[in-house]
Amino acid sequence: ARLGHNHAISSSGLTGTVWVAPNIEETVARIVLPVNTLVVDDPGVRAKEGEEFEAPVPEKDRIGTRNNMLGEAFLDADNHAFIRVACRDIQMSTTPATAACDITVVGRTVALRMPVSIDQSDNQLRVTGEVTLTHGQLGLTPFSAAGGAVRVADGITVRYEINAQRLSR
Repeated sequence: ARLGHNHAISSSGLTGTVWVAPNIEETVARIVLPVNTLVVDDPGVRAKEGEEFEAPVPEKDRIGTRNNMLGEAFLDADNHAFIRVACRDIQMSTTPATAACDITVVGRTVALRMPVSIDQSDNQLRVTGEVTLTHGQLGLTPFSAAGGAVRVADGITVRYEINAQRLSR
């Protein structure tokens, strides 16, 4: 952000299945995110992120950043069309509660414990959380240009909200 700006990457393209067990700690989820649904620096999303995201990002910069992100050197969308997340082993006794998640990005799977907040009713399950990861944890190399003079910061703050609704039987 020193020479450029922070990026807000968003998507409403998540799909998946959540199997809610009678004991919530045994619940499992499989989530798929098509990388072509990722949106870079949507003005509405940036507005919700606070003062570090106040500056508008020109459309050409949004397009360039998205092209770099989906390109072969980073997410390689042509060969790896999805980010996959599989979660299990919810630990409600910890603060915050956590779930063991396998995250597959660019064909590599990493195992992480992710913080989760769970709200459950008869027909709905809402899971929210926030975690800061590094590109390295995901097996990614941050984008850089001009011999490293311009580069993306290593930290990635991920905020998630999963709303699952019971299917009729």
